[in-house]
Amino acid sequence: MRIDTDSCFVDRLEEDTEDEYFPSIRSRYVYRSDGIRVGVNAFIEYLYDFAMTFMREHHIEPANLELWNMIQDRWSTNRTLPIFSKNFEVSRVSFFQRSMVMKWHDALTDEQPYGVFRYRWSDAQTKVLTMAMFADPDTIYFNKHPGYKHGRGVCRDYFNWMADI
Repeated sequence: MRIDTDSCFVDRLEEDTEDEYFPSIRSRYVYRSDGIRVGVNAFIEYLYDFAMTFMREHHIEPANLELWNMIQDRWSTNRTLPIFSKNFEVSRVSFFQRSMVMKWHDALTDEQPYGVFRYRWSDAQTKVLTMAMFADPDTIYFNKHPGYKHGRGVCRDYFNWMADI
């Protein structure tokens, strides 16, 4: 799980079998986030072309065609790539340990053009590409966590308010 330093969970919720409320991830999901946003075009130089080449060389068809189409659309119209909201996200480690996922991540750092180091390729965009390439649509869960709060001072103010009740 990843959570920003200015974030907290404020609601005490009962057990939820659909994993809608608790900050966890059920066995069918490999990734959870609040949703998809428009990314900026910083730190993505050559990344899209690198991903296309990697997929062609390794005979990869996108597992998540809808997400891949969104990537292609954003690239062709805005020269940017989508990102996941990542103030709060949960990832299944075993998914990222799959052979081809690891090969892709190794390629981002250890193969020409060494994009993570040379161009500072963003983890935000590389994660979206990873999910589009390797994660089936029904294994990605987008839903705002109702107990999650985010923002400078929001958690402090909430807990101070609770202490006054």
